[in-house]
Amino acid sequence: VKLPARLFAAFSGVSNARGPTCNGRIQAVYDLRNLDFVSFSIDSYSRNDLAAAPSLEVLPGDLVLRDRGYFTADEIARHVAAGADCVYRHKTGTTYLDPETLEPLDLLELLRRDGHLDRTVLLNNGARTPVRLASAPVDAETAGRRRMKARKETKGHAPSEAVLALMDWTILVTTVAREKSSVKMSPRIMVT
Repeated sequence: VKLPARLFAAFSGVSNARGPTCNGRIQAVYDLRNLDFVSFSIDSYSRNDLAAAPSLEVLPGDLVLRDRGYFTADEIARHVAAGADCVYRHKTGTTYLDPETLEPLDLLELLRRDGHLDRTVLLNNGARTPVRLASAPVDAETAGRRRMKARKETKGHAPSEAVLALMDWTILVTTVAREKSSVKMSPRIMVT
């Protein structure tokens, strides 16, 4: 959110070719079940999602749906320790381990071989947090839009062919047990 320059001391933003800008970042936690805001803050732009995530309250029984900007293995481990469940979209660069061999999994190879995934894997953190990796293919139009957006937002680094190929699937990382939810294989993924 762009803010007036007079607020720069409290809400410093980023500098660009024209000089420093004043930006704020809004963090909100909304309880969908009770249709109520749990918390709301306006912070400096430098306090990104990763920095904000550990301060957002997680309670036993919560089901937390977050943007992948908040995704870290340690944040998912914090949900598990609190007795809460979470759902994130796969984040590029995340390493998943085979629970039996502890070897890194080749996500693209598995998806190309099987067409979809719904299995338990371990995150590559100290706790080796177990999570469910579930995926479903998307239609060609959706995959194409994702690739176009990824190429447009490269910020100096072109996405690899493997990253672009993974855009043929919606890939979810969750702690919700298979018995409590299903991933229906269709052109549009649906979690119930």
